Amino acid sequence: MIMKKTNSERLYYLDFLRIISAFAVVFLHVCAQNWFNVSYNSYKWNILNIYDSLVRWCVPVFVMISGVLFLQKDKTIKELYSKNIFHIFLVLILWSFIYSVVELFQNNLTIKDSVILFIKGTGHLWYLKMILGLYILIPIIKRVVQDKKLTKYVLSVIFIFSMFLPQLICIIGVKYGTLLKIFNDIMKYNIFTYSLGFIFYFILGYHINNTVISDRNKKVIYVLGLAGFLFTAISTYLISKYTKTNNSMFYDFCSINVALESIAIFVFAKDINYKFSIKSEKFKRIITSLSKYSFGCYLIHMLVIKELSYFGLNTLSFNPIISVIFISFIVIIISFGISALINNIPFLKKYVV
Repeated sequence: MIMKKTNSERLYYLDFLRIISAFAVVFLHVCAQNWFNVSYNSYKWNILNIYDSLVRWCVPVFVMISGVLFLQKDKTIKELYSKNIFHIFLVLILWSFIYSVVELFQNNLTIKDSVILFIKGTGHLWYLKMILGLYILIPIIKRVVQDKKLTKYVLSVIFIFSMFLPQLICIIGVKYGTLLKIFNDIMKYNIFTYSLGFIFYFILGYHINNTVISDRNKKVIYVLGLAGFLFTAISTYLISKYTKTNNSMFYDFCSINVALESIAIFVFAKDINYKFSIKSEKFKRIITSLSKYSFGCYLIHMLVIKELSYFGLNTLSFNPIISVIFISFIVIIISFGISALINNIPFLKKYVV
């Protein structure tokens, strides 16, 4: 059974998901700050691993939200390029420049290295490049989701070639390195590349939003989501112990275990939204405002993390059980605060976030 939604109906659960995903991204990057700097056998690393595994769903859920919002709207290609694609491109250029300049002065990079960093983009800005690719493909993807059978077929193909096979190959490759190299060479030149995994999330978000899921299936999804989290944490520890190095194989956003976490979070938020509709107008305004500031938070937060670390505050400053939560809380407040400020200045709002 498919649920039809009017374009005027605001889906507040997407606003809520956008907010908690922004929180989760901050939490994830605070955890990752020293993930490679401590031994996989240490107490500190195990805490970081558990925390990191807990919020791996953040980026996939962001993509699923975009899938709902863009695939339900009727946009012309001209509108898509003049507004969304052009805007993301400008934001990417601007923030790549900002981060490369910060690295130039704080880490004593050469001008050449700084320019290379600007061209490549730093860390989390890869997300903007991936989103640009998805936006460009929206006219094609919209044709796919109009046909329920075709949607399921495309999701199945992407799952097999962008999630199942790559993950299986990596697992086999832990034991058989030569075999891994052969398969990696094959996959490298295969048309089904890594980016397809995010098309999977883009379509899946739209599909879940427009599908009625039975209570029985929801329970199965939640159990699988919990299993995905446990698998991520335990397998990351075991693979690191086996390879005698901090191994992030199972952290991949397009891994099956992370997909299970992401689907469970998305379905749970949608379910709560329909069971307990928001009636308070004041609460709706707060949710929509924070949701609007979340993109700015995503762009800014790594700069805040870098500056806090530059002045000596990082996850190894004290017990990571507390430090990760404490630093994340500070980063979230500062990042959302700066984002709110920018979003209330018309010129900056248009070109910076």
